[in-house]
Amino acid sequence: MDYNFLGYWGNALNDTSVLITMTILDTILGISWRIKKRRPIISNVFLSGLIKNLGCSLLPAFLHLISIFSDDNTLLNIAIPIIGFGIFAGILQSVVANAVLCGVKIPESFKKWYDRLFLAEQEHKENRDN
Repeated sequence: MDYNFLGYWGNALNDTSVLITMTILDTILGISWRIKKRRPIISNVFLSGLIKNLGCSLLPAFLHLISIFSDDNTLLNIAIPIIGFGIFAGILQSVVANAVLCGVKIPESFKKWYDRLFLAEQEHKENRDN
C-alpha cells in the first residue's frame, strides 16, 4: 500500500477542515448579525458569500488530489500552503468583521491592526444591500 497517498490526504484534510471550520464560524456570525439587525437571513449576497467560502475551503483538498496524479508536483506542494494561507486570511477577515458586527469589542492594543486590516470589510458588510 502506498502510504504517501495517505500522507497527502492527511495534509489536505487538515487544511480543508480548518478552512471549513472557519467558514462555518463565519456563517454563524453572519446569521447572528443579520438576526440582530432584523435583516433577512437568506439573501443573494449571503448565499454567494457562503458558496464562495465553501468553494475556496475545498481548494486545498482539490489541489492535493491533482498533485497525487501529477508527475512533477513540486510546484503544487509549494503552492498549496501559500494558497491555503491566503484563503485563511480572507475568511479570517470576514470572521473578525462579523464578530465585531455581532458586538465583540476589539481591545485597544489591537485597534490599529483592526483599523488597517478589518475595518473596510466591516464597513462593506454594514453598508451592502440585504
